[in-house]
This record gives sequence, C-alpha cells and structure tokens, in this order.
Amino acid sequence: MIDYREIELLISYYSKRLEELPHGYFGVCNGYAVVYVTYDPANKSCSNNVHRYRLDSPKGRFWAPLIREYEQRKKQLDDLIRQWEITFKFSPRQISFPLKRKRETMFTEEFFDNAKEMATP
Repeated sequence: MIDYREIELLISYYSKRLEELPHGYFGVCNGYAVVYVTYDPANKSCSNNVHRYRLDSPKGRFWAPLIREYEQRKKQLDDLIRQWEITFKFSPRQISFPLKRKRETMFTEEFFDNAKEMATP
C-alpha cells in the first residue's frame, strides 16, 4: 500500500526547494555549451532578463550545478505529481517547512543532567 503522506511530504519539499533554487536550462550558443539563468531568487534583476554564461567560464561553473539540481528536482516533482494523480483522487496537502513538532520530547538537557550513571531508565 502506498502511503500518501510520504508522497505529500516529498511534493511539498520539492516545491519549496524549487522556490529556493535559481531556474534555468542548458543549451548551445554559437557552438559553445552555455547555461541560461531565467530566475534567481537572490537577484531580482534576473527575473526580467535571461542571463547566459558559457560553461567554461567561472560564472558558468558556478551556475551549472545549481541549474542541474533545479532540472533534477523539477523532473522528480513532475513524476511525483503524475504518480499522485494516477493513484489518488484528492489533491495533496501543502506542508510547510521546516516541520514543527507538536509535542515536546522528554529527553531534555535537564533529563540528562539529573540522570544517574550506569542506570537504565
């Protein structure tokens, strides 16, 4: 049986991760491999313009792993959404990150300070 909570959690995580990553794609321009950056959450001027960097340049080497991760996460998110639509009839919940605990743990620093040596609780 497929646990829908795990898929919901992954969908929410990948959606949040995609919001944090710069968007873009790889291509070829004038015979050179380039990386196109279409959106950068840290630089708002990038949202209006598309920046193009050759992969053998320092900026291209900086952007390439981030854009590659963006493409991988986008593909994983699309696969999960497709699996969700095939399996379930209701829409997935949006889970906010970071996850918050609803109950307090009993293993606090005070618990360990008051504990006796070589004693099993």
